[in-house]
Amino acid sequence: MDGNSSDSDNDVFAIEPEKEPEQCRIGTSVGFSFDNYPRTINIAEDSSGGCGGKTWEAATVLSDYLVHRYTQNKSFLKGLNIVELGAGTGVVGILAGMMLAETVQESDPKKGKVYITDMLFLDLMQKNVDLNMGVEERECVKVAELKWYVLDLSAH
Repeated sequence: MDGNSSDSDNDVFAIEPEKEPEQCRIGTSVGFSFDNYPRTINIAEDSSGGCGGKTWEAATVLSDYLVHRYTQNKSFLKGLNIVELGAGTGVVGILAGMMLAETVQESDPKKGKVYITDMLFLDLMQKNVDLNMGVEERECVKVAELKWYVLDLSAH
């Protein structure tokens, strides 16, 4: 190909045609059911603030994996502290929190907790936690802003 070619099909730098923007999901709700897990998780979505306000397929794949592990050993999360960065709608963290809550007993010295964070979607995640979890279950999930650019060594 010479430098004067006008064949855009062969031009590495050809501009792709503009794609239709993904439809914005505001105020929608999606129910997630998983094989071998008795509960449905209802998730409110609002992608008006960005792509984290919708539930991505990766979240359902990871959730399926958690359910698979849970069916093999119901206490596989027991006592763990889990951080989900970029949690978006919170579906994975909520599911993990539900599983964790089912294994926690009052006498456990280390109860474990799931921390879900996505700076733009804290309110949406909290709404989804409240929609799906009872008061006692919510003790296992914490929606929080994680300022990972701030170093605090005072706790170490």
